[in-house]
Amino acid sequence: AAPSEWQVVLLGAGLDTRAWRLAPRSRDGIDGRCRAVFEVDVPEVLGHKASVMAETFGTDFPLSLARTHASVAANVAKRGWLARLTDAGHDFARPTVWVLEGLLYYLSQEACQEVLRQCAGASAAGSRLVASAVNGASLARARARGKRGGAKATWASAIDEPVEPFLRRLGWTVRAVRQPGESGCEYGRWRGEPPPPRDPEERPDDAPPRTWYVVAEVSRSNSAGGATRSVQTRAARSRDESRGS
Repeated sequence: AAPSEWQVVLLGAGLDTRAWRLAPRSRDGIDGRCRAVFEVDVPEVLGHKASVMAETFGTDFPLSLARTHASVAANVAKRGWLARLTDAGHDFARPTVWVLEGLLYYLSQEACQEVLRQCAGASAAGSRLVASAVNGASLARARARGKRGGAKATWASAIDEPVEPFLRRLGWTVRAVRQPGESGCEYGRWRGEPPPPRDPEERPDDAPPRTWYVVAEVSRSNSAGGATRSVQTRAARSRDESRGS
């Protein structure tokens, strides 16, 4: 699909500023920007971000990643976020890049899997997922260190199996997996030794702490290309439930 067809959705966007920092190149006179970027987070975070950006940059801070931007006030751990995203203009019939960086391990295991399923169900063919994840050893270490305070104290879940079958069950086909510090995932910023390579036979009880960055593509059977009406129906139902709660 042409860049103008793509959408980017950042779930748990926080203070991310990619929409204003990343500038895709134009080629052969074609605008390299995507159609739209949507930032989904709770109202308090979005409000704080808007205040910080206004204080720092004023009103002259143009978009560079996309032609349009929308802030979507919603908690992805609760029902209704997908309906609010649809209301903000997300189009299930167009391909989407879903960015779930620093999000999944703050969700319960059930919520983590449900969010990944929902993203797959709301994706046109070719859509991509970019996500970070941790294993149980990393979760345990974060909780131990978190006793002294900090955001890691609230980590809630981990993926203690190879990410490929885990994501396959939820509608995604993994295209790449990297650990920070490995070649292709260090960007000149990593200090110290690279992490030990992944071992397919590794048991959760013996595994070292691991963090993964994963790129996946929506599985054909789960894409919205052939089921847009069904997805829209589910979104409408979710919208009704959220407004009734």
